[in-house]
Amino acid sequence: MAGDAYPRALPGSYGVYRAPRIEAMLDQTERHDLDSFSAMQMDVRSEHVRRIMPALLGAEPESQLGAEALAMLESWDGSLDADAPEGLIVSAWLRVLSSTIWSDELGAAARFYNQPRRAFLENVLMGDEASWCDDVRTGGVESCAVTAGLALDAAMSETARRYGNDLSAWRWGEAHHAVFSHPLGAIPVLGAMFENHVAVPGDGSTVNVSHFRYESGTYDAVHAASMRAIYDLADLNRSRFMFAPGQSGHPLSPHHGDLAERWAAGEYFEIRDDWDPQTPPEASQTLLLTGN
Repeated sequence: MAGDAYPRALPGSYGVYRAPRIEAMLDQTERHDLDSFSAMQMDVRSEHVRRIMPALLGAEPESQLGAEALAMLESWDGSLDADAPEGLIVSAWLRVLSSTIWSDELGAAARFYNQPRRAFLENVLMGDEASWCDDVRTGGVESCAVTAGLALDAAMSETARRYGNDLSAWRWGEAHHAVFSHPLGAIPVLGAMFENHVAVPGDGSTVNVSHFRYESGTYDAVHAASMRAIYDLADLNRSRFMFAPGQSGHPLSPHHGDLAERWAAGEYFEIRDDWDPQTPPEASQTLLLTGN
C-alpha cells in the first residue's frame, strides 16, 4: 500500500504482518496459478508469532503446564491450524501477557486498551520498550522472561480448566469459531437458529484473517474474509469464488449455512457464463414461474 519511504505508520496488522507474509509467498515461485493463490488465501502462518517467538521461548514458567506448553512451541512453525493445539496455547498466552504488560501502568483504563496490539507487544518483547514488562506495583524489577513465564502459567491454568490438562488434545478450532451473527440472533431460545458458527484457523495477524476480541472473553472470530475470489484473466470461467455462510437469510432454508463449512475448509465454486437451463450447474434447481 505504501513504500518504505512512507513517513507514517500504517494502521492495523495488514502492513506489519500480513503483507510481508504475502510478499514472502509471492517470492516462493516465479509463476503462480489458481492453486498457489488458493493456498495463499488460506495461509495461517503468523508473521507476528514468528517474530516474537525467540522472546516467548525465553520465558521462565514455574508450573508444569507452563513448561509443557513452552516445550510444545519450540518446534512450532507459527501456523495457527484449527486441528492443532498450538494456536490455542499461544492465543491464550498472548491474551494474558498483553493484559499483564499494560494493566499495572494503566489501572482501570486498561480495559480500553484490551485488544491484540501486536506491534506494541513486539516492541516490548523484541524492541526498546522492555520496561513495560516490569510490574510497577512491586518493589522489584521484573524482566520480560519472568512476566511472560507467569503469564504463561496463568493462561495454561485458566485454559486447562475448560479443555483439560492434556495440552496435546487441545484444538484451536474448538475454541476459535467464526460467528455469522444475525439481527434476530438476540431473541431468547430461538435466536441461535438464525446464526451460523464454524471452526476456523488463523487469527488477526494471518493472511487467512480471523480477528477475535480480548475483552469478549471468548476466541470467537468476529471479522474475516466473508468472500474470496481468484480471477483467471485468461479464462474467466475458471475463476474461483467462495462466500459464507450461505445464500439465504431464512434459517429453515438448506442454503442458510451450507457454505460455511466449505468456506472454512478453503473450498471454492465457479460462476460460469455458459450455464443455461439445458446445462445447469451440478446440484442446482430450476424454479419455473407460470401465470394463469
